[in-house]
Parts: sequence; structure tokens; C-alpha cells
Amino acid sequence: MKRTRLTERLGAREQVAAGEVLVATAVDHPERGTVRCPAAPLIGGSLTRLGRTVRYGTLTTTSPEPSATTVLATTYLDRHGAAWGIAAAVRPSDDELRRVVEEVLGRWSAVFRTRRLLTGATPPACAGVRRTLALVDRALTTSAGPVFMLNPPPEIEPLLDARDVRAVGDLTGVPTGSVVVVPAAGAHPDLPRSASARGLTLVEATCPFVAAARAEADRRVAEGDHVVVAGRAGYAAYPGITAGLPVPPRLVESEADVAALVLAESDPVSCVVQPGTAMSEVLPVVAALRGRVPTLRGSHPDDFCYEATDRSDLAHHLARHCDVVLICGAPDAEDTTVLHRWVAGAGGEPLVLDAVEAIRPQWLVPGAVIGLLPSTSARPSLARDVISALSGLGPLSVVRRLAHSQADGDPSADPLTGDPRPSAAPARNPPGVPGEEAPRPRVPADRAVAPRQGRPAPGGFGRNPDAESRPGTGATHERP
Repeated sequence: MKRTRLTERLGAREQVAAGEVLVATAVDHPERGTVRCPAAPLIGGSLTRLGRTVRYGTLTTTSPEPSATTVLATTYLDRHGAAWGIAAAVRPSDDELRRVVEEVLGRWSAVFRTRRLLTGATPPACAGVRRTLALVDRALTTSAGPVFMLNPPPEIEPLLDARDVRAVGDLTGVPTGSVVVVPAAGAHPDLPRSASARGLTLVEATCPFVAAARAEADRRVAEGDHVVVAGRAGYAAYPGITAGLPVPPRLVESEADVAALVLAESDPVSCVVQPGTAMSEVLPVVAALRGRVPTLRGSHPDDFCYEATDRSDLAHHLARHCDVVLICGAPDAEDTTVLHRWVAGAGGEPLVLDAVEAIRPQWLVPGAVIGLLPSTSARPSLARDVISALSGLGPLSVVRRLAHSQADGDPSADPLTGDPRPSAAPARNPPGVPGEEAPRPRVPADRAVAPRQGRPAPGGFGRNPDAESRPGTGATHERP
């Protein structure tokens, strides 16, 4: 690439207004033919931040002889002989503006190089959210009017923009006969009765993991336990787990929160793990709880959602192997904050952007390897736009990493010997999202009424004498 890089000044047939910069999305070069310019938004973003008027378009260049338009361009040829580059045009008489454009193009030309970009192979929205959206799409095909969603979390609003879905805080004002979708985070348990009384069709799209956590909390409260939720504040699942309980469970986020709990020595305590929390963050909290309460009853690990754990693993991997990690999303969104915490905690350099134009050339100076983490708050096309823009700054290899974990609640073989279990039914989940399995904790039908005996294990989520036990389980980690 460096041997074919060419910086030059050309003329153009296109007219440019005084004080305006025409940033090229493509250039018809007199020698190199069509030059692709996918990095145009990066050039335009830099100029806009400097207060300059920017317009995007194609440029048909001529030889360097005097012209009504001056084009400043840096181009190169890739290994297949295709031309790529950046270019912008100004009026020859705008000397001050031309100097500004030269400086901006010079800064971006300085970061041209061959790069790798590492990102995830799965979308940022978890399987529970994808299942909800699939149910929304199904409802839209059968509903005569718009579909309403009750209290959708802010992070999925970009996913609803292209759908005829109206967000509502409660059922007041929803027309009779309408379809109302319960989001993946769940809702108050009295909602079905209220919807039926108002003549509404309710689509239950609560994530099965949230439903399992809610059922666990209900059961433990009914048994007289003091319930605590191990998780993180601001996560959408917490209200769905706790709404309507006579005594709201206390949320514990850290070992310090555990130490601050006011508990009588005789209090029976149960812990529910909040779906959407990475195991690396919740395990130390539960271990601290068990240290304080040896008879603690905890959620069975088959009921844990591992999607946040997989995203955390990806964030840590990118932090270790990338020069910089670009996080796509709204800076003040909860999910963006979580990704930033994970990357920074693993020693990486996270940088947040909510538009491709926000990328600065200095971010890429050391960048032989760039990480890309889309937040759930980012518009769906932002990650693609970032990849496209970076591809205009030199040859780019995009590497997608797959991290997938799931609890095997009904293994067909003994986890210790590997011998087959003839009586074991094949593990499968009911259909949810078309083309993929729905997230579902494996809960035996008799679990709520048939307590089983177990033996406590040290720390973590070990069982105890009055907790339930179930057949041996394991977790599978699939990585390419």
C-alpha cells in the first residue's frame, strides 16, 4: 500500500460554492480510474468539528491544470489493483479553507496502514431481546393497527425505530383490541388480568431466564426467606424480578454491599441471580453472601443466563489483543457504560462513539489492531458504518470472534465418565426466534413441589443441605 500511495492536487469538473468543502464519496481519477472513498464520513466529521460547511458527493478529476475547483487527494492501490483513498474539493480562491483541508487530509493520510479489526460474531442484543423482537414482528403481521410495547428498555429503542411499535408506560390510553407486548425484562404479575379487563391482547415475551428468576423470588418469599438479588443497578431485569413482591428484595452489587446487609442470625436467606449480569461480576458477590450466610439458598446454575458472560469475555479478549477498542453507542447508556468498564478493567483503551463521524485520527495512530464493540444503544447500522469507514484507511481484515456458553440442564452422558444415559431425554429448547432456539432454563416440572437433597460445596454457587439438587450439569464453551 505504501509504495502505491500518492498525494496530489488535481482539478475537478464539479462546482464548489465559496466557503464549502465537497468531500468525495468516490473519485473518477484520470489514471487510477474509480477511487473508492468509504472514509469520507471521517473527513467530513473532522471538518464539521472545525466549523466548516461540508457536502458529500462524487468528483470527476482532471489533470493539474487550472480549474474552477481544486481537489486534494491521497490514494493507494490494494493488492488486487483497486484504488482507494480520501479527497476533498474547494474553490481555488479559498486559500484559508484550502489550508484547513490540507491539514485535515494530512492527519488522516498519516494513519493509513494495513489493519485488523476484531469484533463479535453475535449481535449485541441478547437472545431474549431477539426473541421479543421476533414476537413483535409476528404480532405486526396479524395486527390491524400498531403494536404497543410496555416500558421497553432504552437500549432496544433503536431496534424498534423501523417497526410500527409504540412505547407506553402503562395500559392507560391503549385502545381496546390492541396488541400489547411484554418486553424481555418482564412486567408486573397483575398485567395479564389488567390487560384482559381492558380487552387487550397480551403477547408474553418475557425472557425465560427473567421468568425463572421471578419464579424463584416468588417461591422463596412465600417460604419466608429474606431474598437478595445479586446483580447490577440499572439493568432492565431487576424490576421484572421484583415487581409485586410484598417485600422488595435488596440488590447487592459488591462484596461491600454484602457486608452492609442487616441480617439477623436466624434469618433464612435466599439469593437470586439477576439475568444479564456477567458471572465474573456476580460470583464474588454470591461467594461473599455464602461466607456470611452458610445456609444460603441460591438459584440453580441451570437458570443462569450466560450471554452477558460471553460479552464480558469478548470485551476482555479485545482489551488484551487490540491497541484501541471502539465502543459504538450512546455515551450515557447503561450498556455502553458496562462495556467501557469491562474493557478498561481488563487494561484496554475504550473509546465511545455514537456516530462514525466522531472518530478522530489520533485514536488510530497506534492502531494495527482495532477492537469494535457495539452497544445495544447503538443504531443497528453503526458498526457496519465504522467498518466501512476504516476500510478506506488502508487494507482491513475483519475477524469475528464467537463466544457462546449455555447450561446443559439435561446432559445425555455422565459428566464424569462420558457414559451415555439411556434414560436421559435429548436437551432441546422450544422454538422462539425463528431459526434459533429460544433461551430457556432447564426446569423440571416437579421442581417447585419436590425438594431434593444435596450437599454443600465450598464457596460460589455450591448447594447446601436445604437447597435443591438436580442431576449433574455442565457448561459448554464453544469457540472457533
